[in-house]
Amino acid sequence: HTTVTELTAGQSIIYDDEVEQLELIEAADLNRKLSWRRGILAYAGEPLEDVIADISRYTNIKIEITESELRSLPVGGYFRVGETDALFDSLELTFGITVERVGKDYVKLSAGV
Repeated sequence: HTTVTELTAGQSIIYDDEVEQLELIEAADLNRKLSWRRGILAYAGEPLEDVIADISRYTNIKIEITESELRSLPVGGYFRVGETDALFDSLELTFGITVERVGKDYVKLSAGV
């Protein structure tokens, strides 16, 4: 049994075996979701865990979130692909997260003191 769902411009879909969610995406949200094509990663309240997963695709640095409650912390902002230091600075200054640079390719994120 095959289900066919037609999408039009500006729509988003979530599915597995069946369509679970079909929604219209506002133009501003669509621009933000596609900003990676311009070398920008844009977030509007996504959990820190998702932001770090995105960032990790563009760097060899291992980024560890040391406390489970930080994983769901909502993060917003625009970050240029590959500029991890700017992201870390923002996490420290804006979100109060402690960024510990353990080595050249290893960073730990923990709740601020």
